[in-house]
Amino acid sequence: MNIKALAGKIGLDYEKTIEDFCGDVSALGAKLKGFAAACNIDELKSAMDDNNIAAIKKAAHAIRKASEKVGITPLAKAASRVEEAEDAKIASACQTLIEKYNEVIEYLDKEEY
Repeated sequence: MNIKALAGKIGLDYEKTIEDFCGDVSALGAKLKGFAAACNIDELKSAMDDNNIAAIKKAAHAIRKASEKVGITPLAKAASRVEEAEDAKIASACQTLIEKYNEVIEYLDKEEY
């Protein structure tokens, strides 16, 4: 996996993330490989279906933390917007988060591990 080339496509802050991983590209690759599972987007979708605001914000928090750990800033910001959204605007914020998540996963799925 060429993480440096992938970084620009998914908004990963390569230099900072490599520093956070103490230069261990293999460990970062492993985290990226398990990224979709760490996000558990189905939990967010289920909470949206149930219109459970607390569960939506909890799922968004998990996505934000997973994104921050691997340095995917745009996705972390989208998740943060869901966490902070007023109830009336949460559906729109969730849609944006899901779109950003799908973009990231599309690129990650194309990579060979």
